[in-house]
Amino acid sequence: MVDGASHQKTLKGHTARVSALAISEKAPIVASFACNGEVRLWMIVGEDVEPVAKAKVGKAAHDWNSCISYSKDGTLLAVPDAYGVVVFDEHLNVLQKIECKSAIVGCVYSQDFLFAFSTNGAVEVYNKDTNEHLQTITVCNCAILSLAVSDDQRTIYTVPFFFIVYQLLLGGRGGKCAFWNH
Repeated sequence: MVDGASHQKTLKGHTARVSALAISEKAPIVASFACNGEVRLWMIVGEDVEPVAKAKVGKAAHDWNSCISYSKDGTLLAVPDAYGVVVFDEHLNVLQKIECKSAIVGCVYSQDFLFAFSTNGAVEVYNKDTNEHLQTITVCNCAILSLAVSDDQRTIYTVPFFFIVYQLLLGGRGGKCAFWNH
């Protein structure tokens, strides 16, 4: 708990448990994702939060989908969709559906890449602009709960289900990756 923190707002409207939130760096918008596949956008207006849009993706891979992500410029929102990723624009219009090889539980954008992580310990790496699949990296033999990318995009940190932290070293901007366990 953060010192001095207190409950500020409750975003009401989802019909199932909310499992992920993302905040746009471009606009005062919050995206929420529920385990039933419902995605909602909320506009922050002064002290109020107003619903803006909603959409539905297919069945989620698990009830505990853990991460949705805005692109760094705030124009794209990536959401897991069982065996894929749905990419929305800032108004929640579907731009593309990316089919993945694994059951996806979360997505994270970096400056140049989209990372989709799965229930089987794989991380799928895509070019952010073209959605071209660059590589699949096996991190562990269990679900990945979370993923973070370093500012220089050379290292990604994962938290597998068993809470073992791995680091993966991206071998250049071409998307080639090498495993580095430290």
